[in-house]
Amino acid sequence: MKAKIKLTAVLLPVLFFVSCGGDLSNLKEIQSQKVGDFNVILLNFDGTIKEGEGTFVVEFRDATSNKLVEVGSVICDATMKMGDKLDSGKTTISFTDIPGRYDVKYNLPMKGNWIYTLYFNGKYRIQYTLDLK
Repeated sequence: MKAKIKLTAVLLPVLFFVSCGGDLSNLKEIQSQKVGDFNVILLNFDGTIKEGEGTFVVEFRDATSNKLVEVGSVICDATMKMGDKLDSGKTTISFTDIPGRYDVKYNLPMKGNWIYTLYFNGKYRIQYTLDLK
């Protein structure tokens, strides 16, 4: 029993570090925009969004001080215009332990221009065009 507890205590932090892709200070900007008093930045480890499943981080920063700021509930969606219809990708956004930083998981099934939209702070809406290669 003690061996299981020790093994778990050692492996859990290692697995968490690996699942996060390593050192979060190495995140590269994908895109950023200013809306209201916020700079909203999309980041991941290689600075690109790829077709299929993946993850990235959204940061909300005060436009003046550049400090991370908590904005409360955030909703996201991703759509692609297909002729006269819209195709939806799957996206989920969740809080992290760092106020102002959110994790996004996505599944965007085809290459092309996807419109990624964030709704936050009860009144803001911001859109990014993600060109998947």
